Amino acid sequence: MKYLEGNIFVNFYIFGAAGILAVLFGGIIYSKFGLRQSYLISFIMSILGCCGMLIIQTKVIQFDSDDERDKFDEKIMPILILILKMGIIHSFITTTQVSFTDDRIFPKDKRNTSVGSCGMIARSITIVAPIINEWEAPWPIVVLMAFSIIGLITTFTFPKEDEFADGEKIKEVKYDIGGRASLGKESDLSFHDLNIS
Repeated sequence: MKYLEGNIFVNFYIFGAAGILAVLFGGIIYSKFGLRQSYLISFIMSILGCCGMLIIQTKVIQFDSDDERDKFDEKIMPILILILKMGIIHSFITTTQVSFTDDRIFPKDKRNTSVGSCGMIARSITIVAPIINEWEAPWPIVVLMAFSIIGLITTFTFPKEDEFADGEKIKEVKYDIGGRASLGKESDLSFHDLNIS
């Protein structure tokens, strides 16, 4: 953050405002669009923010003077920070909601272990973030973009919201004393009857 172009104070204010906006709208987007679309929105926002920052940091756009470049950077960088930070925070919010509410990702009986394992792996990777931040520009943004692209690709492996076809019969799931699940008979209900939205 401290090495980004533009006014450092404005950048920090926008950084904080983006977090607040993402928290306010993240839950709404998740409940309206569902799991896969929420992740797509968040990672596309992150990638767009990274692309804009790469254009600025690699000085692709030519200016007549350094003053003109600085004025341009001060105007455009807060917008890019807003887009990038909102995308990142929105993906965190979606991940939190999915981790604790969606049985398609982590089954109830394995949820605590799964969430704990994922958290440990994520925190282990984030240990190197301060080191990467000290690298020469544009490498920190390139690394961030690489992780965003990996996240975007991973999004396509998640179940779709219409995974259960309308009218598909619900199967009864039975658990034995050891917690092993087995499918039972079909119910008289279907997903259409449940009116899941």
